[in-house]
Amino acid sequence: MPGVGVFGQSAMPMTKSDLWKPVDGCDAVLVNLENPITGGGTPRVEKKYLYKMDSATVSHFDRRFIIGLANNHLMDYGESGLHDTLVTLERQHLAYGGAGRNLEEASRPVVLEICGLRLAVVCAADPRYEAAGHDVPGTFPAKPGMLRETLRRLRGKADHVVVSLHMGMEFVPYPTKLMAQLAELCLGEGAGVVVFHHSHVLGGHAVDRRGVVLWGTGNYLFPPEDSGHFPPWFESAAWIVSLPSNGGAPRLQSVLPLMLDAQGRPTLADTRSAARISKHIERLSARSRNRWRTAGHRCLHLLGPGYLKTAGANYVHMARHQGWPAVARSVCSTLRTQFGRARG
Repeated sequence: MPGVGVFGQSAMPMTKSDLWKPVDGCDAVLVNLENPITGGGTPRVEKKYLYKMDSATVSHFDRRFIIGLANNHLMDYGESGLHDTLVTLERQHLAYGGAGRNLEEASRPVVLEICGLRLAVVCAADPRYEAAGHDVPGTFPAKPGMLRETLRRLRGKADHVVVSLHMGMEFVPYPTKLMAQLAELCLGEGAGVVVFHHSHVLGGHAVDRRGVVLWGTGNYLFPPEDSGHFPPWFESAAWIVSLPSNGGAPRLQSVLPLMLDAQGRPTLADTRSAARISKHIERLSARSRNRWRTAGHRCLHLLGPGYLKTAGANYVHMARHQGWPAVARSVCSTLRTQFGRARG
């Protein structure tokens, strides 16, 4: 019964070889790499927060890793940054998914053998995040039709399917209507694990006879930037999912509480912090089972300091570089994405 470790966002140079001790016993590790791997590229001046990492840090990944690239920071340094990322990962023979030189590459699942089981991983992001086209580099857009088609093509070709989706609302630990719809779609089409990230905070989980949904995996390795005022940024976890070899549904084996230090590096949570984090996750899980409670708590968090400060800073920066009409378009797009139904 192999185990799969699931981490949230990771976007900083790694300097310690023991960063992955929380998943030492796992046979595969899924991580969302929220930055390009490049020494150059042209920075996207319209974006306030830009990330990249040096190619030397790739040596801290091993063959257990499945690296998700579908997120809103992969294209921070343009097409050349994406190109450098793909070349680096390919040279190191590291498995990746969710982005590519065109839509066909970006939508390609990662398929590999683990302890005699065939595992498939599909990585996708909110369609607003530099979606790839037929001849356009970018990320695999999490559109219902595309996800459904991809998952149906995997039927009979994998013992277990995992879907990794970069969407949600920053600093809001509750799923949106769109997230709930896509999770149901993926489970209905045969996925046994559905993982969400983007919020930068821990969310709850849902488990039924079909599998496991993780509503927010939090940060794992991430510099605090302007978020030092927001304590939930530093609370994290390693999520361990077991994949039965008898054809049964995956199950959530354990959630290991972690804390990020001042530099954004993970450490094991002490007893008191671990108890608080575990209780917080269970509380979020219970609330997320009721859509009305979820909607109410989500709206309250939109008025919280984490979301308001980050959103405000992003919009002011966008206005300076692109004008207020661009801000208005972005706000409308956000509202449609976060409060509307899944389309496409």
